[in-house]
Formats: sequence, structure tokens, C-alpha cells
Amino acid sequence: MGVIAGYLINSANPVTVGGTGTAAKYFPSTPVQPAWLSGAPGVNTSSDSHQFGNQPSSTSAAGQLVFPGDGKLDGVRSQILVTGTFGSDTGDPSGTVNIEVVANTGTVASPSYTVLASTSATVPTLAAAEDFGIYLNVFGSSKSGVLNGTYSAMINNVLVNSTPKALNNTLTGLNFAASQPFGLLVRVTFGTSDATNTASLTQFQVVSE
Repeated sequence: MGVIAGYLINSANPVTVGGTGTAAKYFPSTPVQPAWLSGAPGVNTSSDSHQFGNQPSSTSAAGQLVFPGDGKLDGVRSQILVTGTFGSDTGDPSGTVNIEVVANTGTVASPSYTVLASTSATVPTLAAAEDFGIYLNVFGSSKSGVLNGTYSAMINNVLVNSTPKALNNTLTGLNFAASQPFGLLVRVTFGTSDATNTASLTQFQVVSE
């Protein structure tokens, strides 16, 4: 098992979104290029999964995590791992938080998003930040063109859906032999607009079995 694509983030170097507004907020790609990667071949290229400082939105998938192509995962099971935290929302106790993993089957400039997994709208309950995790087990082949899978979503050691649960939506028409079969992004939607809204992403990886 090993990481074959991912954002270069952790709890010491997360990516964070928040603030006012009730539209979905997309987590950006790694905001700062680590010194040890400076000048490394392939870094910061448009096709590389380790792009820095790009901010996706409803109209742009810049900074998306590209699901590994070139046949690497054609007919092979893999995992998509997402973990992070969201704030206690103490200034807005009636608010909700919904974390989603979405796939982009369009282009970067003209994305077409499909929700694969979600925590569903959850009311924050703790005075401190709360941990969340969404773990997807997926597989597919170019022969079928379909992404199959299940997922589990958890907040503070409580499953927020049945487990395992089938992917919320099915992707079809995929070519796993292509260089970029599809893109992946994580987004959060706050139920009410409040300045105290905040969420951080500390892991976003594709792991081979």
C-alpha cells in the first residue's frame, strides 16, 4: 500500500476555508511549496498533482487532485482518504457543516462535478474543533468505464452514515488508461452565513492497495 497522489498537507500545514456565505467552498491545493521540492522535476506543472496555491471553485477546477491514470489503477482497487477538522461554530450554534468529496469529469476550465461521498449536513456539537474523515474504497476499469465503490464518513468517532455505503453517484464513461481519468476535490458547505465558519483539510490522498 502506498500513496500515489495527494495534496502535500498535514495538521501542521493544512488548507483552510471559511467565513461568510452559504455557497460550497472548495479546499485549495497546497498553499506553500516546501523548500525540499523547490526546483524538483515536474513540480508545479499543469499535469502534476502537486500544484500549489490554486483555488478551485464552482467554475474552475484549478488545483484538483488528478486521479492517477495511464492504466495505473485500471481494474485495481484504491482508496481515497480525506481527513480534517471544522470549527465549533460557537458564534453560530444553529449552523451546519457538510463535507463532500466530488469528482470532476469535465475540464479544469469548465468542470462538471459529481458528489461521490458526503458527511451530510451535521450540526457541530463540541466546544473545540471536531475531526472528520471520509474514506472511499473504489475500483473500475476502462472496459466498463465505471467507477464503483463504497465509503464511510465519520465525525468524532461517530459514523454519520451506514457503513459501507455505496458511492452517492456513479461515474461512467471513464478511461482509466488516459493521463487524467477524472479530477477530485473536497468542498464544504456551511448551512448559515457566519464569520466564525471554518474548516481545515489535513489529508487528501489516493492510496493503492
